[in-house]
Amino acid sequence: MSFSCKIVLSEYTKENGMRMVYLQAIIDRQRALVPLGFYIQPDSFDGRRQVVKPSHPNAKDYEAEMLNAVAKANTIASKFRQRDQLLTPEDFRNHFNDPTDRMDLIKFVESELEGKKNQIATNTHKQHVTVINKLKDFRKKGINFNHVTPELMQSFRNYLIEKGNGSATIEKIMKIVKHYLRDARVKGIAVKDFEMKIRTFKSHRNALTEEEVFRILQYYNKPDSPVNHKKVLRYFLFSCYTGLRISDINVITWASVHDNMLIYTPQKTKFKNEEVKVPLLPIDRKFLPAYTHDREKIFDTYAEPVTNRLLKEIASQCKIKKKLTYHTSRHTFGSLMAEGGDVVAIQRMMGHSDIKTTMGYVHTNEKQLIKAKQQRFGRAKIKDHEGNKGNGG
Repeated sequence: MSFSCKIVLSEYTKENGMRMVYLQAIIDRQRALVPLGFYIQPDSFDGRRQVVKPSHPNAKDYEAEMLNAVAKANTIASKFRQRDQLLTPEDFRNHFNDPTDRMDLIKFVESELEGKKNQIATNTHKQHVTVINKLKDFRKKGINFNHVTPELMQSFRNYLIEKGNGSATIEKIMKIVKHYLRDARVKGIAVKDFEMKIRTFKSHRNALTEEEVFRILQYYNKPDSPVNHKKVLRYFLFSCYTGLRISDINVITWASVHDNMLIYTPQKTKFKNEEVKVPLLPIDRKFLPAYTHDREKIFDTYAEPVTNRLLKEIASQCKIKKKLTYHTSRHTFGSLMAEGGDVVAIQRMMGHSDIKTTMGYVHTNEKQLIKAKQQRFGRAKIKDHEGNKGNGG
């Protein structure tokens, strides 16, 4: 898309000799005119330099108006380029004349998210849409950027608490809002600069023990276990041994299986194009259905809420008191792998970009402490204490 813009005067002259000031945009050789709302004498305007001559009494104010108009026009064109969308003269005029496009926080977030839609993971997009909906519920008439203050953000926090949102959820929402406020400032929107402290919460990783996985495995192998339980356990147990998220289980195809290796690009970070490789052992292959076609999905899955409801039923049948959700399988993989001690291998198989995330699975329980000490001192020759005394020790 080719785009250029400049300030021009209208061809029509009023009786007093004044002419309307316009912003003229040329979009793919098509012209779009937008009136800026003020008139000047033709001899007070320097068309070559695009400025009002200093001799005019309102020169500075008019010049600021024109600079803002040009900046706004270029921002609109930039947004359409980023989205790879066609910008018509009519679209341009509509966006230029929408006073809330740049003044309303909610509209700004919607616009920015639309531009990023094809650049972020599906779940991330859903989270940001949720934030937009919560902002709309909080202020149905919109939120002018001029009204964004520490007090308003605290009111939003209080609103989220009243609606029953948990502390970790609230901080995640506020972090996303903070991100968009920062983007708005970068794009030249006047937003009050104030500190928004975001608290971090250490998530509780609810993982199964090896014995609990074995109990579930026995239940899966029982001939009389319900069909829907067997179906959900096929991909749940597969993830207990491979660490896949449900977003990956839902999309991986047979093309991801390469001999004894599962190679896939995680949905959460798919735009980074970083592959994850997980060895496939005989225990993993027991949960793979019959091969169909490289382009076919491997697993037939339920929607996540249904999956979690069925897992709750399964936990009850297996006398497991822990809250069982699909993500428990990934935490189980990380926790059981951590007992082996190879943190780098775990990081690669789970696709963690930060080793700190992987270290969260390394538990220092009594079993590991005993094992670590035995490896160091278990074979040491300890001299007889009494014998040492006899030798003058």
